[in-house]
Amino acid sequence: MEKYLHAGISALANARNKFDYPWFLGHSGAAVLAGYFMLEDNAFSDEIRTAIASHLDEYIAKDTELFEPVNITATQTDTSALLQALSECVCIQSTTGHGVIFGTLALRAVTIEPAL
Repeated sequence: MEKYLHAGISALANARNKFDYPWFLGHSGAAVLAGYFMLEDNAFSDEIRTAIASHLDEYIAKDTELFEPVNITATQTDTSALLQALSECVCIQSTTGHGVIFGTLALRAVTIEPAL
């Protein structure tokens, strides 16, 4: 299950490199993180859990460049850059909320796994 956290955060980080545009094109990473949290937060049957996990695995496999794992060699305790990006998104009026949604998913993920 932790592989989905790493894949989701990696895709959010790699979206900047692949598309040269942060956050908004982070849909794929956010989708994987949302799938992880669905699995963690709900008491689904084994059949549903397997179906969700299979979908996430297929989704990740379709774009290996985007989901290329980011380096996590040491535990990070400084979330100031992430919080700064999230703060900037909150201050921008938007009809979609992508920056806040994606940033919140990322913040929740790094709270669970600080090395991310």
